[in-house]
Amino acid sequence: MEHIATNAAYNALGLGVLLFVGVKKGWLRWPCLIDAKTSSEAQFLVVMAVLFPAFPVILSLFLGISLKATWGFNAFFLTPTLLLWMAKHTSERAYEAMSWRNFATLMPIFLALMTSVVISNAFTDAARPLALQDAVIKVDDLWAANTENELELVIIASEPALAMTFYSRFHPMMKLSGPTAETGQWLLDVNGCFEGPTAVIFSTTQTDWTDARGVAPQFQGLAAADGRKTNLTITKPVAMYVLGFPDGICL
Repeated sequence: MEHIATNAAYNALGLGVLLFVGVKKGWLRWPCLIDAKTSSEAQFLVVMAVLFPAFPVILSLFLGISLKATWGFNAFFLTPTLLLWMAKHTSERAYEAMSWRNFATLMPIFLALMTSVVISNAFTDAARPLALQDAVIKVDDLWAANTENELELVIIASEPALAMTFYSRFHPMMKLSGPTAETGQWLLDVNGCFEGPTAVIFSTTQTDWTDARGVAPQFQGLAAADGRKTNLTITKPVAMYVLGFPDGICL
C-alpha cells in the first residue's frame, strides 16, 4: 500500500504542476480544431494516450501475459510524439495560437493510466518488469571474480541478456544470433572466431556446452536476481546462466 501511495503521489505532483500552469496560462480550454488534418492528428494522439498505457495492464491482469516491451513504448513513443506534435504546430503558427491545451488534456489521461500499471504491479507478477539491472550486476561480478580480462562480447542465447548493453559496466558488444555463426559474422574472423573475452548467456543451465573447437568454458555460473520493490515499480525474478571464455571463442 505504501508503494502504491508513493507512486500515486509522484503522479499527483506532476499532474498538479501541469494543471496549475495550464490554468494560469489559459491553456486548458478544449482545443478548437481548425481543420480536418489537425483533428485527425488529435484523435490519433488521444487513441495512443489511451491504448499504450492500457494495453499491458489489460493483458497482464486478465490473461496473465507479461509485455516487457510496452514499458519502452510508453517511455519512448507516446510522450516524445506529443512533444514533437507541439513543436510542429509552434513552427507553423504564432506562439499565442499554438495549442498547448491539446497536450495538457492528454497528459492527465496518460498519467492516470500509467498509475494503473503501478497499481497492477502490486497485485500480479505478470505485469512487473524483470529485475534485469540486478541480474546484470551479478553477471559482471561473476565475470570479474573469475578473470581479469575485460568482457568484450556477449553472445545472446537469452532475451534478458540484452540488458548487458544498458547495465553492464563492461558495455560489451552483442551478437544477437545466439551461439551460431550464420548471423553476426562481422564480429567474427574468417574462421568464425572472436579473439576477445566472450560470454555466452543462456536462460537455462548449460553445463555441457562447448564452442566449435570443442573448448569448454573456463568458468560458468548462474546469475539470479530476486524481484524487489524499487522507487517506481516492483520487479520480478530473472536468471541468466553465464559461460565464460576469457581467451576467445569459435562458433
